[in-house]
Amino acid sequence: MGGILGISVVSCVLALFGGFPVVALAVALMLGVAASRYPMLLLPGVVAGILLSNFGLVPSVVIVVPITLGKTTTLAAMVLWGGHAWYYGKPMFRWTSVSVGFIVIGAAMLINLVASAGDVRSAAPAIIGYVSLALLTHLIVVWVPRVNLDDALLLVAGVLAVVMAFGVLTTDRIESVYSGRASGVYDSPNLWCAILIWLVPLVVGTVQNRGRIGLIVTGILLFLYPLNIALSLSRGGAIASAVGSVLLVYSVRRHLRYLLPFAVLAGLALPGYMNLEHLTDRYSTLVDVELGENDGSLVSRAAAIRTGIELFEENPILGVGRGRFRYEAVDHTGGLIDMRPHDTYTAVASEMGLVGLAAHGFLLVLVVRLLWVGWRRARHSADERDAIAGGAAALLGGLVMGFAADFTTFPVVYVWLGVMLVRVGPVSSKVLRPVLLPSDNAPVPGPLRPI
Repeated sequence: MGGILGISVVSCVLALFGGFPVVALAVALMLGVAASRYPMLLLPGVVAGILLSNFGLVPSVVIVVPITLGKTTTLAAMVLWGGHAWYYGKPMFRWTSVSVGFIVIGAAMLINLVASAGDVRSAAPAIIGYVSLALLTHLIVVWVPRVNLDDALLLVAGVLAVVMAFGVLTTDRIESVYSGRASGVYDSPNLWCAILIWLVPLVVGTVQNRGRIGLIVTGILLFLYPLNIALSLSRGGAIASAVGSVLLVYSVRRHLRYLLPFAVLAGLALPGYMNLEHLTDRYSTLVDVELGENDGSLVSRAAAIRTGIELFEENPILGVGRGRFRYEAVDHTGGLIDMRPHDTYTAVASEMGLVGLAAHGFLLVLVVRLLWVGWRRARHSADERDAIAGGAAALLGGLVMGFAADFTTFPVVYVWLGVMLVRVGPVSSKVLRPVLLPSDNAPVPGPLRPI
């Protein structure tokens, strides 16, 4: 396991810090061959591809959908799994407790497409992205056996630590509130924060209990996490990570005395990267009305939200059509708003109406039920509850971050869901019944009864 973790980290280092693309590709191919025999390796491979999407194949477009390294990695993983499943006689997919939620959203998208006069070109990227990511969620469930999930997440943690370190090490000192914002391996600081908010708590909840190496990796992640969020100067990222950290602290409570110093070190390191007044100036725009009115980013976002609400009021049932917000906003505002909505809820409400909101809300209810069932089932295992609390922290922070970024087709959200499905396992009515365990004084059955 340590060797595979080392190879994964070395591969990411070679890919990120340059100079050895051929070697990095060779190592990736080696991991691909290994994954054809051990499918659990597909999970960290796909996460690495998603994290490094901006480093390759971004300009290519097929059927109006940009082909990124993340999509390429996911497609390669599907092919590898198809060969593995065929050779070993395993099922390609598995029905899960949230599958019906995906079907309901898919049906809502089709109804929305018909209602928007069949504007396939506008809807295609969202629909294709949604279908492929729903497929990814169901593939993770069969890729990673429950007994191998902790090992797979340790590999993900190693890859994530390298990528986060890259984000910090390649950031110059920030000398202005509105320039030099760090965006890690993505073009957008908000998307970079969203990735970390969905992945870091999920991984930390599990990896912290993987012995000494797990504790060290967790400490590194908790050092890099607040640094990356702060250096992005993302107001939404700061709020969302702070909200999610409430549950994250609970998740790491048993190791807090070992892990807290890493977070403190992050705070001590921050002044070396920026003047802390930049942070306070940036965040004060959220509470100071006069400063907020002079902030171009907040003004444009507020205008986009108001436009989305007006479009929703005009088309409350089915919306204006998936992917059509930008075009409708241009017509509605006379060209003043020419952008996609920067939040999940305005996007869904304006483009899919009440039908879309209800469909996505139904899936969210199923997801919350999944976590609740897992929490009750793990009442006798502190490690399991730590992992579920970490997943819940990611969900809570991600939902808040949804006000600053549209995550309906954001790959890490579906990776998160796939991991939590593996963690909790099948959900049925039987799971909700209390499990009665024998007491310490109960007689031992059969031949093990003491004489």
